[in-house]
Amino acid sequence: MSGLEGESVQATKRKFEKGEEDLEDYNVENLYDEYEYDSSDEEDIRNTIGNVPLEWYREFDHLGYDIDASKILKPERFNEIDNFLKKHDDPNYWRTVTDPKTGRSHVLTSEELRIINSIFSGKYPTKETSEMSSYPPLSAPMQTAIIRTNPSKLSFMEIKPWEQKKIEKLRRKLAQQGFIRKIEEPTEEFKFYDIWTDAESKGLKAHSAAIPAPKLAPPTHAESYNPPPEYLWTEEEEAEFFSKDVDDRETNFVPRKFRRLRNVPAYKDLLQERFERCLDLYLCPRQKKLMPKATVDELLPKVPKPADLRPFPYLYLYSYNVEKSDTEIAAVSLDVHSSGHYIAVSFDDHKVRVFEVDTSSCLLTFAMIKPISSVRWSPNSTILAITAEKLLYFVNTQLGDAIKSMSTDERLNLPEHYEGKESACKWKVPKPGMSFSGRAKLVVSHDHDIETSRWHRKGDYILTICPEGGKTKSVIFHRVSTKMSQLPFADLKGEIVDADFHPFKPALWLVSTKEIRLFDLVGRKMKRKLEIGHSGIFMSSFSLHRSGDNMLVGGRDARLVWYDSALSSAPYQIMRYHKDAVTSVAFHPRYPLFASASSREGLVVVAHATVSDLNNAMIVPLKQIKLKVKIAAIRFHPVHPWLFVSLQNGETQLYVH
Repeated sequence: MSGLEGESVQATKRKFEKGEEDLEDYNVENLYDEYEYDSSDEEDIRNTIGNVPLEWYREFDHLGYDIDASKILKPERFNEIDNFLKKHDDPNYWRTVTDPKTGRSHVLTSEELRIINSIFSGKYPTKETSEMSSYPPLSAPMQTAIIRTNPSKLSFMEIKPWEQKKIEKLRRKLAQQGFIRKIEEPTEEFKFYDIWTDAESKGLKAHSAAIPAPKLAPPTHAESYNPPPEYLWTEEEEAEFFSKDVDDRETNFVPRKFRRLRNVPAYKDLLQERFERCLDLYLCPRQKKLMPKATVDELLPKVPKPADLRPFPYLYLYSYNVEKSDTEIAAVSLDVHSSGHYIAVSFDDHKVRVFEVDTSSCLLTFAMIKPISSVRWSPNSTILAITAEKLLYFVNTQLGDAIKSMSTDERLNLPEHYEGKESACKWKVPKPGMSFSGRAKLVVSHDHDIETSRWHRKGDYILTICPEGGKTKSVIFHRVSTKMSQLPFADLKGEIVDADFHPFKPALWLVSTKEIRLFDLVGRKMKRKLEIGHSGIFMSSFSLHRSGDNMLVGGRDARLVWYDSALSSAPYQIMRYHKDAVTSVAFHPRYPLFASASSREGLVVVAHATVSDLNNAMIVPLKQIKLKVKIAAIRFHPVHPWLFVSLQNGETQLYVH
């Protein structure tokens, strides 16, 4: 049966409860005769479309087809005004439903309304159906027994046989004695025993948590009745013993010597010592400590296998060699361009050579007059910064695009009326004899020798480290666009070892012999300070992770220290991968890899380091690269998991995955 139109069934139920409508007296026979067709509901299917959705006939003027294949036209649709008038004029409106398949209206009878109300109330639809079946009343006697066995004769006796025997026994006692005497159980007297002795030997039940008392120390030679002469005290030693307080004395007796055992008198402090022994056992309770049964594998952290942490460099590919000469040439420093196409290596013959990574061919050679300390590529151009003693050179290598090379020349040109009075260092154009085929555009002179240099990520600023510069000139900032130099610090503590810009914040990490500090360059204040786990005099190398919070510090004492500034100011982990000084460390710009090298040992260690905000850094050593030559510097390829190793025999090796 389809749903009701107009008022809901709940409204119909309220009308029944209030008695507003008398459904018994309501005559609906004139409206529709349900027995006009002599057929059942299953056989009398006026619409023969089956289970086809009625939505398919939405755009047609009929609902389906009857048994004679004639169209069943849709009933006349009433608008809201007609429905509202019919609701107030037609008394049968609230009990009229519409069949959606035929469009025929049907007025519900009283019996149908009762069935609907029973279903909505959660009851059975008809009165003939009952949830509870008829049961006999509880007070009615049961005609059959629950069990099949017959009751015994003993259950019908008022006095049981054992009760009869007990009564007979009491009767005899009354006849003989005249009264009944209560038998008292014998009570045992309490026996004192030593609670610290073995319970089993005393016939006592041992407690489950009983712990045997610790035994006294065995007597020494000095406590013997006839000790050797060297154990006997002199008069001065006895006087010193008695002058001390009782708690300060090392022993509680004075060694005595007797010729025979029968000459030994009774020990006067026996009761006092026994009392103190019992007092110690009473006031110092014993406790069992359960030792955890754990294997070595359970205690050690689970470290993944190196094969699961690939890719990492371990396979030698080829070398970048210099031209042959009579004297041996050693590499000093190394740096890789941000594109990964070029590497720059400085040598002790005062030359800088630029190699192409893919072909290993030498593209450029710059000859210097003074020894070179470091080379650094600009992060976003082909500018190469070369430091030689007190001079900083800016060289345009003119590699790559010619248009970018011309714009780089314009960027490095010194203005005609440049004075540089406010600059901390002197900026000038190199002499013609030092122009490196016209590629050296600027030179900045310092007051002290330069140890190393670091570029800012945007390529406009570069800092130089001068350890001999004292408190003010140890760190100097240079800006290429304005050709100006400035001293950011007025009073530095300790000798400056290294420094580097924060990867994405306006801050500077400064490494000195006393501490590692993070300075806010905008607010001009120190934000964080890290403790050095060992003396800063032994620090030899420094590298900053791309997160800006983790860093590696290598020392001459063969220790490699990992710092996590977000976790603590103390060292996070101290690694001992080398037996000699750690001269060079480097992080990979993209992969979770870092490498450390020991120059004298000729050993390079490649390790995996996963850094995340949720967990602490996980460090796993992966590969040891052993070389027979001393190592000058190591650098990672900026794109691929490759490692460049410069040796002091003039060779630079490439290791790939």
